[in-house]
Amino acid sequence: MGRRIREGGITNEKGTIMANNYTKTMRDALNEARDYRDTAEGGPGSGPQVGNPGKKYSTSQIKKALAMYRDKVVKVKDVSNTKIYSINISDDVVIQNIDRFLGDWYNANEVYYINPKYPADTLVSRVNLKRYVQSVFYEDNRLWVITSTINGRTIKIKDFLWEFFQGNKGKPPRILVERVNPVRFTLTDFPEGMEVDESLGAIKWTPKKSQTDMHTISVMVSDGYTKDEQIYEVYSNHLPTIISNTPRMALVGELFKYQVRVEDLNESANLKYTLIKGPHGMQLDKSGKILWVPKAAQINYNDFEVSVTDGYGTDIQTGKIFINNPPSIISTPKPVGLTGHTWRYKLTTEDLNGDRVTYSAVRLPKFAKFDRRTATIEWTPRKNQDGVNDFILMAVDEHGATTTHDFQVHVFYDPSAKQLVNSGWPLMLTFVGVVFAWGAGQMN
Repeated sequence: MGRRIREGGITNEKGTIMANNYTKTMRDALNEARDYRDTAEGGPGSGPQVGNPGKKYSTSQIKKALAMYRDKVVKVKDVSNTKIYSINISDDVVIQNIDRFLGDWYNANEVYYINPKYPADTLVSRVNLKRYVQSVFYEDNRLWVITSTINGRTIKIKDFLWEFFQGNKGKPPRILVERVNPVRFTLTDFPEGMEVDESLGAIKWTPKKSQTDMHTISVMVSDGYTKDEQIYEVYSNHLPTIISNTPRMALVGELFKYQVRVEDLNESANLKYTLIKGPHGMQLDKSGKILWVPKAAQINYNDFEVSVTDGYGTDIQTGKIFINNPPSIISTPKPVGLTGHTWRYKLTTEDLNGDRVTYSAVRLPKFAKFDRRTATIEWTPRKNQDGVNDFILMAVDEHGATTTHDFQVHVFYDPSAKQLVNSGWPLMLTFVGVVFAWGAGQMN
C-alpha cells in the first residue's frame, strides 16, 4: 500500500500522484532480499547471488523481494514519454498466482512478443518488451504497468499482457485496462453539474436555464507533492430565442404592428434587432417592433426576415404576410322609390386579391327581400313607408375582410294612384218629366 511512482508516477494508498527523483528498481529489491536472507543465514556471501542478471530466483525469494519492493518508490524519468496502466484482474486464480507471473517477468532478461496469428512475422521484428517496460507491480488489488517510448517507438499494452500472462500457454485472464495520468485534476469551486476528468483534466458541463451569467471555476492539479490552482470565470449565455409568432395578414392602408418577443435569461443581455429584409416601407425600431402601412400595390404575400442577437448568438425569424384589400363597392342604388312600385338593387363589388366575396343584409325595410346568391334586393314600399328608409349590406371576402355598404331610399306617394270612387248607391227609380241626378265621390 505504500508504493509511489515519482516524477510523474502513481500512487499512494489513496491513489495520489507522486513525483520525485528517488529511484528503486525491482532488481534493487531482489538484492535487498538477498542481503536480508544472507544476514539471517550467516552473513553476506553465504547464499546464492539472487540479484544478478539472468539469475533464477526461488518463489520464496521472489515473494520476499516483492514484499520489500512494495514499500519502495519507482522512478519515472520522463513523464512525457511514459504511460501508466492500471489493470483490474477478474480471475481469482490469476490473482493468487500474481507473484509467480511477476517473478517470471523479472527472471527473464528478454521477453519477445509473438503474435499468435502471425508468429513467423513476429519473430522477424523481434520486439523486446522488457526494453519498453519500466516497471510492473501488483498493488491495491491491481496490476500496474509503466511503459516508455524510446526513439518514438513503444509497445501496445495488450501485447505486453499477452506475454506477461503467458497467453501462448493457455487462455489469458479477463482484465480491464485503464490508462492513468501521472497527475490528478480536481475541481475546488464549480457550478452544479460540472465534472472534470481526474486523469485528462477535461471539464464537462451542460449549463441549465437557471445557471446563466457568470460562474467562478477553480481547478487544481497535483502530483501528490506539489499542486497548482487556476481560478477563472465562465459566462453562461442563454441564446436569445424569438418566441412570438408572426401575424399572418394585414390590410391595405391600415397600420401593421408586430412586436418581436424574445426569451433571453441573461440579466445583462444587450439585444440588437435587425430587419434583414422586408417589403418597401416596413420599419423596425430598436425595441423590436415592426411598423408598416401596406399599399394597394403590395397586395397578396410579402416576405420579411428579422434577427436578434446578444453578441454571442443570433436567432432569425422569417415571416410571410398576406396583404388583403377588402372588397370595394362599385354599384350605386337608386335613391328614391314610389309606393306600390317594385324597387330593385343589385350589389356589385370588386376584390383586388381575386377573393370570392359573400354578401349579407344587416338591415332592410319591412317587406324588402335580399337574395344572398345574386346580391339583389327587391322591395315594394307600402303607403305607410313613405319617407326615408335605411339599408345596410355587407360584403366579406374569403380572408375575412369586410366592407359595409349603407345607404337610404326616400319613398314618395305615386300621384297616378288617385282613383274616383262611388261613395253611395245610385237611385234605381226615376219619373217621366223629372230630372235624374247622381253624384260620385273621390277617394285618394
